[in-house]
Amino acid sequence: MSILIVDSRKQLFIDDRFIQSSQGVVLSVNEARKYQEPVLIADRPWESMCIGGYSTVMEENGLYRLWYEAYASDYREDYDAKLCYAFSYDGIHWEKPALGQSEFQGSRDNNIVFDDCHNFGYHGGTVFKDPIASPEERYKVLYQARGGTRSDQSNACMRGIYSKDGIRWVKYPGILADHLSDTQTVVHYDEDSGRYVGYFRVWTEKGYRAIGRSETPDFLCWPRDPELILAPDQNDPTDIHLYTNGYRSYRVAQDAHIFVISSFHATTDLVDVQLATSRDGISWRRPDRRPLIRLGEEGTWDSGQIYVGAGTIDKGSELWVYYTGFRHGHGENRPDVISYEGKIGIAKIRKDGFMSAEAGPQGGFVMTPLLKFSGSHLELNYDAGTEGEVSVELLGEDLIPIRAFSGPDCDPLHGDSTTKTVTWKGNDDLGHIAGRPTHLRFNMRDAKLFAFHFF
Repeated sequence: MSILIVDSRKQLFIDDRFIQSSQGVVLSVNEARKYQEPVLIADRPWESMCIGGYSTVMEENGLYRLWYEAYASDYREDYDAKLCYAFSYDGIHWEKPALGQSEFQGSRDNNIVFDDCHNFGYHGGTVFKDPIASPEERYKVLYQARGGTRSDQSNACMRGIYSKDGIRWVKYPGILADHLSDTQTVVHYDEDSGRYVGYFRVWTEKGYRAIGRSETPDFLCWPRDPELILAPDQNDPTDIHLYTNGYRSYRVAQDAHIFVISSFHATTDLVDVQLATSRDGISWRRPDRRPLIRLGEEGTWDSGQIYVGAGTIDKGSELWVYYTGFRHGHGENRPDVISYEGKIGIAKIRKDGFMSAEAGPQGGFVMTPLLKFSGSHLELNYDAGTEGEVSVELLGEDLIPIRAFSGPDCDPLHGDSTTKTVTWKGNDDLGHIAGRPTHLRFNMRDAKLFAFHFF
């Protein structure tokens, strides 16, 4: 009999890993809450067509940093993107500094940090920090450009730049990957495998946009073609494309990988955001296909398209993701149609709360497979509101409740908490059970359970 080793790592309900049996409980996507207004708008001459859909955000020593694409009104093709930079001290009020790095219309008084439109171009990059690189190459970007050798891939390719500070960028010579990836390509260094992992756009045999993956030990040399890992399937509408991947590794939990996918609905020409989850970054599931971020009301700034950038800001009990919204449809993305479009806003997600195990007023339960944990206490992230409750019982291999840790012994949890320690008649000490194969049974009524954590 297999036993899941959870030790003292946080565990998320992002799939059925922790559901050996259940009744009256479903896995649900939790829709993000939008901040009321956009926090960055197109208001500079080099943004006169739009702020593009692809961005990166990160926090470093209390400073919030944002890299985003901008297009001027002389736009001809996607490769005309300019990589721009902004910073903030609170994540809401952003400044576009004059950096003097790139010339635009005879002036360097702008926040453009990379512009190669008169050479190979730039499109769809993600800024990431490479933990094994030299200080001079700490920041890296892999992006789509011109000059590839393959006519079957529109002579596009992937090129790269590096920087010591995220402001002053230098081009790597040559082609890093000789294929097309007409989307935001998300790359990171995976410390577990010691390899660079990238998520790219690929196409299915029927011409649907889909998500591919490549990995390499050498950032300067990527495989010829990414491997298809996620595509529209029989449970999707026939017009849907998986447009961007929005990958993020949720490293505060064990084995938690997230796609925040911009899903293009070709019939309506609209783009909303859906969720996919994985335990290894390779095999993906989409258990609930309702929007994670819903389009705004008709005519509002994010009513036509939403693209979530890379990176997540930890705000304690919330996670902030930054997205670019457009009021027009995908097919209207032309300079003769739009002007100073594209606004960046914030979608707020509960900490650990991309998905949850959820029971209605009638109640239900979830029982886990056998687990081995370390630590002396059990903490839950849950929301039972004003009328619901959650309780926990521990069962042995024989499915008999462990003495003093049965359901009736548990002090019911009410209200809402991201870090609530479970007690049984006032006792929270599980140290003598640690290392023993144990089932957890969560009894729930009118409640959501997001995560559990032994410590």
